[in-house]
Amino acid sequence: MARPTFAQAEAEKAKAEGLAGIKVTITGPGGSRRELFTDAEGRYEVTHLKPGKYKVGADLPPQYYRDEYTEKELEVYDRGCASAHFAAIPNGVVSGRVVTAEGEPVAKAKVVLVRADLEGPGGMGDEAGVDYMEDKEGRFEIGQVPPGEYVLGVNVTWMPQPHSPYPPTYYPGAADRSGAAVIKVGLGERVADLLLRLPPPLAGRKVHGVVVWPDGTPAAGAEVYLSDVNYPDHTATGWDHKTDAQGRFTLTGLEGVTYRVHANAPKYPDKPYGESGIMHAEPPKVTLSSDAYGLRLVLASEGAVCKHYAGKK
Repeated sequence: MARPTFAQAEAEKAKAEGLAGIKVTITGPGGSRRELFTDAEGRYEVTHLKPGKYKVGADLPPQYYRDEYTEKELEVYDRGCASAHFAAIPNGVVSGRVVTAEGEPVAKAKVVLVRADLEGPGGMGDEAGVDYMEDKEGRFEIGQVPPGEYVLGVNVTWMPQPHSPYPPTYYPGAADRSGAAVIKVGLGERVADLLLRLPPPLAGRKVHGVVVWPDGTPAAGAEVYLSDVNYPDHTATGWDHKTDAQGRFTLTGLEGVTYRVHANAPKYPDKPYGESGIMHAEPPKVTLSSDAYGLRLVLASEGAVCKHYAGKK
């Protein structure tokens, strides 16, 4: 199950805290209509309703996200009860552009907003907002941002990859968290026209090698991939790379990044899936200051991955 975003977490808090003075409208059979306001704890209640279908709407102020969930349909049965809950999601917005050092727009960068009080590089579940930019002018917009203080960046919670080969960079153009500008967002506030400048992209570098079995025979069709040492549980190159008939492979990484080089293959490829077993090679570590050659990976260990390398740089 995916971890909740901060906006969703804030909505959960709002359920507990409640919003007072929100107008709730209830329409029902025969055009009946009632209006009331939530109490100090955000609760409302209507009694003595006739059986039938009703629409319940919450008139949230513009500081909160408004969508189809601000009106719900439900049915009340004879001597029965029904309930409708509404999540008041803060509607803060942070927007701007991402450009190169020369001012050219950057497309397809992953722009993230992270709470300023979080320590370390963050993680996928620590993002308050994300925009996978498709805009050719480098524009981004992150919505549903709760009130708070944030830092903004590209590749600051995820590894640089070939489609986004930029080193981690914080707004307005800092290489590490200490140089990041803090962005303050009030309830429902729009913070616009931010300009994030990225350094030159990391150059692509090749990793060449061969995968063999313990007796030295080539491991054809073995699965090979790179993992960034900062994100050891994830592939940096995808899952679709295989060795050729001679066990050879070429993978593409990024200059300056340190990787582990992984290889695995079925122990008994002729057996049905689930009975074949998996063998893996001890993953060597390489820092790509240039193309890497001559790697030899031996499929001598049981299992798909080297668990004892997890978290080790």
